[in-house]
Amino acid sequence: MTPDLLEEGARRVQEHQALVARQNNTASGGRNASTGRIATPGEVDVAHGRILYLQDVSVSFDGFKAINKLSLDIAPGELRCIIGPNGAGKTTMMDIITGKTRPDEGTVFFGSTIDLLRHKEAEIAQLGIGRKFQKPTVFRAAHGVREPGAGAENQQGREGVDVLSARLCAKRPAG
Repeated sequence: MTPDLLEEGARRVQEHQALVARQNNTASGGRNASTGRIATPGEVDVAHGRILYLQDVSVSFDGFKAINKLSLDIAPGELRCIIGPNGAGKTTMMDIITGKTRPDEGTVFFGSTIDLLRHKEAEIAQLGIGRKFQKPTVFRAAHGVREPGAGAENQQGREGVDVLSARLCAKRPAG
């Protein structure tokens, strides 16, 4: 970086610090009871100590209750692992948070002020909430040694890879 860019960056940091100091110079610590906290664009308001909050969320599909009165509270920096058997509602919960599925009832907030139920799926992604799907593959770059009776050589010249892959998979525990 050139010195002029460093100076410009330092000037912007000072301006931002001065702005924050002016906003926080009130009897309530910078909060106005009538309008709430002033949010900086791109910042998630975690003033109430929550980054994600679900309360009494319920979803049903054709009469089947996929989720019944789910409540979940996640603090900033906290890691939660959602585990459960098939059909427990894990994917449905993620679909609600990301905007793919709308609940029948309940509230879902990102931070203290962003009601995720008022946003479309693409808008929620723009807020920084998304998901990564698994793409399972079996021995994508498998190299095997031909086993006796494994079959004829295929067109690429590899022999027995399918048999080797199947035998290795058969020896792995389920799950």
